[in-house]
Amino acid sequence: MPRLYSPVEKPDVSWRAVNFENGVGVVPLGTDVTAWTADGYQADNSKHELTLLDKLTPNQLRQACDYLGIAFDQVPEHPDSKQTLVRAIETSLSTKYLGAVVIASAAGTEVGDTKITITGAGTYKYKTAQTTAPAPLYMDDVSDWADIATGDELTPAENHDKITVAKVDVKGHVLATGTANIAVK
Repeated sequence: MPRLYSPVEKPDVSWRAVNFENGVGVVPLGTDVTAWTADGYQADNSKHELTLLDKLTPNQLRQACDYLGIAFDQVPEHPDSKQTLVRAIETSLSTKYLGAVVIASAAGTEVGDTKITITGAGTYKYKTAQTTAPAPLYMDDVSDWADIATGDELTPAENHDKITVAKVDVKGHVLATGTANIAVK
């Protein structure tokens, strides 16, 4: 369920069957957001529900950024969007709270496979990518990523050479991450 950020702050309205609170609404996962983005809305797939930060006004978010020492509105004639302010605070919190997952990738049993070793107990999800490993923030929702456990073998998509493994809570929210270059047989 992507969060949708209105191009203008529209507190507490309903539009296209989506309820917005202080200019932010949530649509079900898999919803085509093309019409929204064509109208200037910003879609953010990192969270699938409204958070406390989404419920704040842009001015309240700027006060929070100021309090936390986060730079914002670098170009005064083009103030940061609400979505930019929210992600800046989420990034700052992630820097403090995101744990590390120690992972390794080695050639798997079958040609094209990789074997993933994860150090530590927990529930893990993974995603592969080409060139740049996915970099979710603390408490981002990765429930749609694939499950993985230490010793699992997988076949990455063609040209995918990076993997991110996230330790998650019961809702699929990120608690810690680790990345590796993918080694295949």
